This record gives sequence, structure tokens and C-alpha cells, in this order.
Amino acid sequence: MLADSVTGSYHYCWSKKYITKEGSEIAEFNALQFWFKTNSKKKISEPTLSTPFYISKASSEPNEQPTISKYPLEPDRAGNMKQRFDATGILSFKQLNSALFTKVYLADFFTAGELFYEGAYSKTQILTIRNNTKPVLYLINVINSVDTDIAVNCISDGKKISSYFKKVASFLEIPITEKKIMGKEFTTTAVRAAIKNIHPGKDDIVVFFYSGHGFSWKGDQMSNPFPELGLYYGRPPSWDHMGAFSINLEEIYKEIKAKNARLNLVMGDLCNTIVNRRRSELRDTAKEQVPPGYYDMNKQAAVELFLQTNASLLIAAAEKGQAANCSNTYDGFFTSGLLNSIRLGLKVTSNPQWNSIIQGAEAEISALALQFAKEDQNIIYRFCNAKNTFSCVEDLGIHK
Repeated sequence: MLADSVTGSYHYCWSKKYITKEGSEIAEFNALQFWFKTNSKKKISEPTLSTPFYISKASSEPNEQPTISKYPLEPDRAGNMKQRFDATGILSFKQLNSALFTKVYLADFFTAGELFYEGAYSKTQILTIRNNTKPVLYLINVINSVDTDIAVNCISDGKKISSYFKKVASFLEIPITEKKIMGKEFTTTAVRAAIKNIHPGKDDIVVFFYSGHGFSWKGDQMSNPFPELGLYYGRPPSWDHMGAFSINLEEIYKEIKAKNARLNLVMGDLCNTIVNRRRSELRDTAKEQVPPGYYDMNKQAAVELFLQTNASLLIAAAEKGQAANCSNTYDGFFTSGLLNSIRLGLKVTSNPQWNSIIQGAEAEISALALQFAKEDQNIIYRFCNAKNTFSCVEDLGIHK
């Protein structure tokens, strides 16, 4: 606390160790400062936009504190010496009421484990407030953005997924929060952390999407029909490396399903071939058309499909032994086919069904693969109503 009889009482907190939401390496300041001034009428301390004190830099020594000084007096227009005040760096502030105090708003400022402040609110109070707001759509978007053979397609797949689900959220007037995992974050650690750090409520929607290389282990045909996500760049140096830096898509599905959101959609646009074949881009001369009204949605259909369906879906681009094809026009056939089937489902007047959307996607994906890759590509899926494993419908392609 810094105080005198003229300017009143100020509080500050200061740190050279900080991380912004975008990352510490892009920040334009050397130290993080927050300033507060005592409001004697309200008997509280509030953030302040200006202060008569300033902090001079500490040296590079880790435990050395900065020097706090007062700005010198300066003459006003009448020549009278007045205390100089300078900006604190806080541009504005507002006090939150319960309508603003939502999980999406808080997620901009706190990690999942920090979403409570002892003294002002208990953790139970905050979780109650967070879960009583309108449904939230959580999107985890995992993209191989480096490998030259597929990076362009994968990035485009990720953009399509992000753009379309933002359109859906906007149309339904619900908030959406997206976590992108790409570049140097493209790791098993980052994927597990992203899943761990979402805390959906009972009415929320969780969407997980992966676009990148994938594979299946030899001899794993019956026990594990879904592919492994290859969360590394380039060709792995060893089998051990592949095992350490991969996660099975079904494992991700189970972790997300256990969080008990109302609707879970786990999608993987990746190969399901035995380890020695990698996904690659096909060249084609087709032209993808997006005519007027392409993204139009029927309100009742969108509400029924996303806000009233209680289900968990796991969908992979190819059955065991098949590649996930992509091209310079369509990018991932799986991504384009599935989004197109959802889009068509949302144009109907009422009662769209996820199993019909899956069937429509499978037909389109299979047709694209036969036309351009001259090979079979059949999606595999598991669709569980009401998160009940005993009422699941699945097609794992093993019988084909």
C-alpha cells in the first residue's frame, strides 16, 4: 500500500513472471502491474486508471524488488504546482453481476483450476453460476499444421470446422469457446490438457476434431477398431516414439464422454492404415461450389439436433486398413462430407437425426474416395443415446 494525505491510498501488485492468454513471448511490457485505489465511500479498493506513483524497473536479479517513487509536481495552466498522475495501464473496468458472471466470461481470465476466489465466492457458488447459464459449445480443434504433405489440407479442415460450428453457435445464440492445438502445441500433452481443462455442464456441447496422420498397430484389428492420432511431425524414429506420442481416438471419446455433457461429438479425419502408410493429398480438377443459401439453417432443426439431443458420437474417417483421403479441392473428404451432411440435416423442417447425418456423410465420403482416389473409404462410428453404452449403435467396418 502506498498512501499520503494528498492523493489517498493506493495498492499495487507487480510481477515479472506472467503469462498472457496469447503467450508471454508476444507481450509488449516487461512487468505486469495492477493498481487499485481505496474508495472511502464504498469502503472498498477499486481498480484505478491513474496513479501518482510509478514503478522503476528492477534489475535482472530474481528477488530484487522494483523502486516505487512519486511523480514530480507539475504546474497547471494557472501556474500552480499540482500532483502529476499517469496512466496505470488499466484501460477500463466493470463490476460483474450474476448475468455477466458466466463460465465463458471467466474462462478468458482464469484456467479451469483457478475458477474460484476464496473469500468473495466459494468454488461451489461459482460452479453453480457457471452451470446455470445458457448452454456452451466447447470446441477442441487439433490440427497437423507442419507436415508438408498434409499441412495445407489439415489447416483448411480445421478452419472449416471452426467456421461452421461458430455459425451454428451464433445461429442458436449460445457462446462458443475454442481451443486450437497446432504448431508447437501439437502434442499428446496438449491434447490431454485441453480435455482435462474443460468442465462442461449438464446442458453443454463438446466437439473434438482432429485432422492429421493416423495409423493402426499390427495385430490390433479386433480389439481396437479406431485409429491412433499421430501427434508428432515427420516420420517417427522408432516404434516406441510412435507409441509415446499417439493417443487412440476411442480413448479421447471415453475421456470426453465421462465429463457428462449433454452432446459429445468426437471426430477424426485420419488414416486407419497399418503403420507403414501415411495420409497424402490427391490432385484433382473439381471445383467446390458454395451457392447462395448454402449455410441456411432451420431453427427448429438446429435446436433439436444440438440443444435437445442427449448423445455421444465417435466418428473416424476410415475403417481398419483404409486411408483417409484428401484433395486440393475438397481437403479432407471426411471433413467436407460430414459437415455437408450436417448442413443438409439442418435444412429440414424438423426432427433431424444424427444416425441419418452419419449415413449421408458416409455415402458422400465413399463417393469422393472412389472418384478421386480410386479406393474404398468407409467411416466407422459409435452413436450412444443418452450416454448409455447399452443403447449404442455402431458400425466398425470389421465385417466388411
